[in-house]
Amino acid sequence: MKHLAKSSQRLAIEQKIFVRKQKTSKNHQKQKLTVARIHEKVRNQRLDLHQKITHKLICENQATSYALEDLAVKNMVKNRKLAKAINDAGLGQFVTLLTYKAKWYGKNILKVNRFFASSKICSHCHHKLDSLPLSVRNWTCPNCQTHHDRDINAASNIRYQALADIAGLAIV
Repeated sequence: MKHLAKSSQRLAIEQKIFVRKQKTSKNHQKQKLTVARIHEKVRNQRLDLHQKITHKLICENQATSYALEDLAVKNMVKNRKLAKAINDAGLGQFVTLLTYKAKWYGKNILKVNRFFASSKICSHCHHKLDSLPLSVRNWTCPNCQTHHDRDINAASNIRYQALADIAGLAIV
């Protein structure tokens, strides 16, 4: 969920009021607390959602291993067009919670290298595309003519690559 995006209008109003207050006044301190409460509420909403999702993934599934792509979130945030959405998702916190809960319940987290081209490889015939821009959400493999949704194809490839890493093999 986009918790920060939902609260951004109220946050903008309160921050505008906060900036206009005289720095040494009591009203400045009160407004500072108001802005901090909004940030805390967003943080708590995000944490609650992550706790619920990770609990559901770990406790309510019979899977013993989970495959994740080892993403460099700090580098992803440098893209100014995507930074706000990436930060709002809280990927780092999600992975941390999933990892500790998996350890707690005796399950494995398998991480796939961030440079593995999970979206560009056809999960059916393993043909690798030269380029695939982020704007392309669906594509057809030129080799086997299989139509792929970018995210579902990437998830399938990450799963296969994680299992291949365990076995000491490589997909492509």
